[in-house]
Amino acid sequence: MNSINNRIQDLLPRPKIDPFRTHHHPYYILTFGYKQESAGFRVLYYLCHILNECGYEAYVVDEKPVNGLRTPILTYEIYRRHKAEGRHSIAVYNEAIQGNPLNGDIVVRWIMNKKGYADDKMINYSLDDLMYYWSGFYAKNEEDVIFLNLPVIDRNIFNMDGVNYESRSGFCYYAHKYLNYKNGQAQLPEAITKNGTSLCQDIKRTHAEIADVLRHSKALYCYESSAIVVEAELCGCPAIIVKTDYLDGFNVNQLGFSLPLVTEDEIDFDYIPNHNDEYNAWYNANENKSWKTVGTFITQTQNAAQKYKPIQGKENPFIDFCQKNNDALYIYGTGDVSWNCYRLMSIWKISIKGFVISDNYAQTDTYKKTHFGLPVFCLSEMEVQNNSCALILAMIASNQNEVIKTLNKRGFENYIVY
Repeated sequence: MNSINNRIQDLLPRPKIDPFRTHHHPYYILTFGYKQESAGFRVLYYLCHILNECGYEAYVVDEKPVNGLRTPILTYEIYRRHKAEGRHSIAVYNEAIQGNPLNGDIVVRWIMNKKGYADDKMINYSLDDLMYYWSGFYAKNEEDVIFLNLPVIDRNIFNMDGVNYESRSGFCYYAHKYLNYKNGQAQLPEAITKNGTSLCQDIKRTHAEIADVLRHSKALYCYESSAIVVEAELCGCPAIIVKTDYLDGFNVNQLGFSLPLVTEDEIDFDYIPNHNDEYNAWYNANENKSWKTVGTFITQTQNAAQKYKPIQGKENPFIDFCQKNNDALYIYGTGDVSWNCYRLMSIWKISIKGFVISDNYAQTDTYKKTHFGLPVFCLSEMEVQNNSCALILAMIASNQNEVIKTLNKRGFENYIVY
């Protein structure tokens, strides 16, 4: 791994060192909780860690740091200190966040998912936003696309060290997003589930445990475009993509190498593709390209912050709404997005009265009457005070339209989308 680390040192720019003052500008990264099983969630923390390791200053929105990573937590005191020092903050959001809830001077949109950008018509980005894409697949044929993609695989864990091809047996499979396809109606054939080892996320495994399965399996059957395909190949386990109509919206060869592609009816468990011995060389070259995109990101964002001229009287609509309604503020939603919003409220020293959910959700087994120690109300309970309360819609983008229709129908006008 030393050769990889040496390449990183050469590719990433370092900040100017001055013993009397700081010349670089801080990064605020809106995160959604560290999840080992989700590369999309992890890379936001990796970016924060890398920036700090390079000598810059970066923070995440979270409750606690992640073990092993330099991911300090953004607080109101830190935010105020940066303002007093005249340093211009660089706010980093993924494709699903609209507006500028972190009140960054420079706004970065990191487009890492097709759905949030391509399908959600509610999200409008400013022409002043700096746009970075994980891959060209998410850029919708736009011109002058700038990429930012981090290596997300720990090669101290996923590698072929000690692999013995002769001792491999059986196969494993992965189908996390596919099983949620068609409202959870998608199913795997019994020949897969009864004879293979599941690496789906319903079974909690560490990265080391996943790598151990991959090192001892003859093949991985994967139902979706996922980083686990790369992890398998790095462990010397050939990957086979199972073609379904779920894959019609994805480029299964976007990783840059060709994979065997079969339908469920064509699966032959006796067929084991040869492992490509040149794969590691290919991966090294692409990892090198990834580090170059990180270097470009640092240079461009720091330059933008350096040139930034504060606008007198400029307001943040989201923060302004929250502060204006601080005495009667409720968060609509109790999922991951609402957790993130609630954490952000604590940074801005804004209190909320409780949480609101749709009436039909209150009938489910997962309904709880409190959330983070605050009461949870059904929307119908809030109708009597709809003119005196303010709602923050904190939910996944695909649910926002329906909720807004319901609010408008019931006469709620004082709300804002997180």
